[in-house]
Amino acid sequence: IECGCCFDDGCSFITMIQCKDGHLFCRDCVTAQAGTAVGSRQRDILCMDGTGCRQPFPATELQKCLDIRTYDLWQKIVQAEDIAAADLRGFEHCPACDFGMIFEVGHHVAPLFKCLKSDCRLVTCRRCRKPDHTGRPCTNEEDVRLKAEHAVEEAMTQALLRACPGCRVPFVKSDGVSKCLNARCGIYSCYLCRQPLPRENPYGHFERDRLGVSNKCKLWDA
Repeated sequence: IECGCCFDDGCSFITMIQCKDGHLFCRDCVTAQAGTAVGSRQRDILCMDGTGCRQPFPATELQKCLDIRTYDLWQKIVQAEDIAAADLRGFEHCPACDFGMIFEVGHHVAPLFKCLKSDCRLVTCRRCRKPDHTGRPCTNEEDVRLKAEHAVEEAMTQALLRACPGCRVPFVKSDGVSKCLNARCGIYSCYLCRQPLPRENPYGHFERDRLGVSNKCKLWDA
């Protein structure tokens, strides 16, 4: 009997694998086809006949030629698709393996997923699906909090920073006087209104009396 894929005509009927339409193939060709499908996480292992048949191989036929590991992997792919298609309410699966269970309560009541598969036993957070971090917020929430804190710190820094009107180098005032001198370029500026000051009399820009009521910028911080 000839294989419909490699055309080897020395095959025994009893060793042949057939699709649902009865097209016959040798074990090696079906095994190779199954390996490709499983590697691509495809549910259906399809007929390879030259007529264009797209019928899948039944599970009973695949059991005849696939090793236990490949067959189990294929079964898990089929089961995963069946569960997804059924849209089971409350069904969740372990992030690390194929074990799944149905929860009747939300993650606020039962926050942890405890995998019961003997070779896994991973305990994960149902909310973020990461390893158990009881007592600490989910990483995503922590990231949001840290970003918010960073934004506040950045805003505070920007509020204190000034750019020299001469060379645009940023600086922060180091004492209580509002008259600033950039030692790099020799430009005086006012920390309050950010305007450049004359070299001859930079203090003339300021109200030097702490209790003064003029419209000039205060020389000293209140």
